[in-house]
Amino acid sequence: MSNTLPIFYFLSLLLWTKDIASGNSFHKLIVWNTGYSQYQTLINDHICLHIDPGGTLLFPLRAINTLCQNKLNKYTYLQNDKFHTSYINQLIQVFPKTKEIDESRSLITNSISINHLLISFAHLNRTQLEQTFFQEINLFKKYKSIILPNHGQPKHLTKEKILMFSKFHMLITGSQSKKYENHQSTEAKFVKAEKDLILKNKWGHLIFETQF
Repeated sequence: MSNTLPIFYFLSLLLWTKDIASGNSFHKLIVWNTGYSQYQTLINDHICLHIDPGGTLLFPLRAINTLCQNKLNKYTYLQNDKFHTSYINQLIQVFPKTKEIDESRSLITNSISINHLLISFAHLNRTQLEQTFFQEINLFKKYKSIILPNHGQPKHLTKEKILMFSKFHMLITGSQSKKYENHQSTEAKFVKAEKDLILKNKWGHLIFETQF
């Protein structure tokens, strides 16, 4: 990993994050470092939406309680397995009024964004990957950064796709191998393309915030 990565990372946070001021509205995205998982939480003034609330490490109770205790909590999952659902019972225990929503499961082909960050979900096959990410004309103009789909798995990461993904300023992945580390073969492919990855298993929970 190059020495420029930490500098770029903190510069990005400084550029994207605004000072807290009375009357301002903030939206947040938390990419949780919870082992083998893709748990993310979208937060606005009134709602916490927990997407794929599962993992293989401890449920981040204190942080979630602090961020979401005075909000309506909802959850959805894109795959019904322990890596995407294992925290649902804990969420309901902490927030008894937690509701499940089904409609956002279409996010598998309709990724959403916060500020300049494109949030990608679930496991996409080769065709879905190409249709979702590489046929959108303005994709690389509209978004500066992306969370890699498929947990950053190297299966469909051909040389052509690596070059396409490398057009983003920041690539986020990690915690996806059997030992809850990043896929080393994925990292090697991007290193060969001279593109660093933000690895949540090395940085910890990642928080992105935008002000309205």
